[in-house]
Amino acid sequence: MSADAPGYRLVISPDQVDATRFTRLVADGRKALARGDAGEAERISGDDEGVVSVNGVLG
Repeated sequence: MSADAPGYRLVISPDQVDATRFTRLVADGRKALARGDAGEAERISGDDEGVVSVNGVLG
């Protein structure tokens, strides 16, 4: 966080925002399924680290 008139600004990467990370994981999982790589899609769906689970969304 940094002071930035007239208030404060939170400086974070896009992947630190749950909604952005979730959207990326869903897209990556769908791409893996589209190329027939179910194992990679499963790995991606387990890579949520506290983000709403993408299980069931990928299929």
